[in-house]
Amino acid sequence: MNWKSSAGIDGKSNNLNLWFERELRRSTREVLEWMEHAICKYNIDVSSQSNDKRFMSDIMLTLSALKDDKGTPFPEITLRDNGVGLILGGRDTWSVALTWFFWLLNQNPEAEERILEEIQGIVGERENHFIVEFNPHEVKRMEYLHAALSETLRLYPSVPVEIWKAREEDVFPDGTIIRKGAKIFYSIYAMGRMKSVWGEDWREFKPER
Repeated sequence: MNWKSSAGIDGKSNNLNLWFERELRRSTREVLEWMEHAICKYNIDVSSQSNDKRFMSDIMLTLSALKDDKGTPFPEITLRDNGVGLILGGRDTWSVALTWFFWLLNQNPEAEERILEEIQGIVGERENHFIVEFNPHEVKRMEYLHAALSETLRLYPSVPVEIWKAREEDVFPDGTIIRKGAKIFYSIYAMGRMKSVWGEDWREFKPER
């Protein structure tokens, strides 16, 4: 299966090549080249860096720790695309997601209590309890927090509708044939509220699902 977002992170499109489209592709290439350069030149030396560079180091540290389900590091192009999405696209989407997340915790104090207990348990295992940052391994252990964030995005997705384009011919599990170049629209908001998928309690905030 070979799909890409209709928005296109590779700077390519089938549009009319008007001036603003050419400028968009040029700007996109510059951003991608900048991120590729940052990945190639990345060298962790947090103590001697400024706050801005420290911010970049934290991002690169997060990206470099990404692995697939088999524990294999992702290729550089995956790190590049995730890095661009994290820096440019993640600001508004995460601000919306976290707004709904904290609102739901306010409405469900028992979930908030479980999250705090989970975090306190991880912090309690540290030799130095005054460290304020969490490493990727610790974050991965925060299963209930992850579940609560996922449940938030189910009910209130930051991107309610997605559009994807098929790079080549494909077939859906139900047998529907998708031609090369076809655009697929689907509603993430509607999928997260389907009774047939989530049951009679689909309206409820339940990280335990």
